[in-house]
Formats: sequence, C-alpha cells, structure tokens
Amino acid sequence: MEPSTHPPFYPSTYRPLPFLLLTFLAHWDTTKCHVLFGVTMKGLLVGLTKLILGVSLALVLHFLTGVATARYFMTKLSVLPPKPVFDNDAISAQIAASEPPPDAVPEPPVEVTPEAEPEPQTEVENPPGSYEAVVIQPIGLVLRGGPGLDFEQMGGVDYNEEVLILKTSDDGRWLNVRVPSSGQEGWVKAGNTERLTP
Repeated sequence: MEPSTHPPFYPSTYRPLPFLLLTFLAHWDTTKCHVLFGVTMKGLLVGLTKLILGVSLALVLHFLTGVATARYFMTKLSVLPPKPVFDNDAISAQIAASEPPPDAVPEPPVEVTPEAEPEPQTEVENPPGSYEAVVIQPIGLVLRGGPGLDFEQMGGVDYNEEVLILKTSDDGRWLNVRVPSSGQEGWVKAGNTERLTP
C-alpha cells in the first residue's frame, strides 16, 4: 500500500460539522474508499437520497391529505339540509290540494251586481272655539285620557298629522284634541302643534 499524499484525516469532536465536511472533501482520494464516521461515500449518498425522497413523499402525502379533507368538507357543506316541517305546513298542503289543477275547466265568471253607493258622510260640525292644527314634534305626541302625565296613554299622534284642537286646559299646558283620521279624542302637551291658517 502506498502512502497517501494527503495528510491523515482525524475527525475531532470539538470542530464544527461544516469544518469536518470541508476537511473530508479536501482530503478525498477518488482512487481509495475513505470512511467518514463509519460511512462510505456511497452509503452517504444513498442515505441522503433516502432522506430527500422521504421528506418529499411526506410533503406530497400531507398536501394530498389536505386536498382530500378540503374536498370532503366542501361537499358536505354544499348539500342543503332537509326542509323542516312545521305544524302549519299541513294546512298549506291541504290548501294546495284543494286548488283545482291547471288543466281543469274554469268555471264561468259570476256576475257581480254593483252595490249601492254609500251615502256621503256629512262633515261633523266643529265645536265653537276649535281650530285645526298640525303636529310639529318630530317624534309625535302621546294621546292621554286627561290633562296630565298621571292619566293613561290612549294612543299617539304622528308627526305632521292634522288634529282638531277642541279646548285648552285651565293652566294652558295641555290641549284637548280630536284626530280626524281615527276619530279618537284625548289630551296632548301644548306647544307641540302649529295652527293651520283657515
């Protein structure tokens, strides 16, 4: 055996791994099979190839598993649930069943005789001293049973709705009004209406 022209390779435990690899490659003799930590170059390449293939195969499997899981959930979420059935659905089904089929012969139209026209209502006479006004409070007014906050609420009057002012309370803070659209009478706070010009 002839002596090697390269200095002997002695791995050291305190040297970093990249230094060891560079030292190994610098002293590599292509004609002889050197051993690095008990592994030949062929074994090192085979092991490195197995590592790369294993990691690649794992990444491909993870990707395919993710795609399969996503497709599974997309298919499950795209299917509509069954329509719920409620108690009143039976009534709707009976009504639909009672309707004649579209190909049935229609019944002849029934002649309707016009009803007598209702007599026009005569205008109600406004009491003396009353006047028409419009609500100017943007949120409307509360209609009460008497002139005060202690009286019960009977309803309301909307903004910009016309009312008939019948009288004013003794202290002048409340108005007795009639709502022409509903005929309802009650009391509202004064200062929230504006008199309409005759």
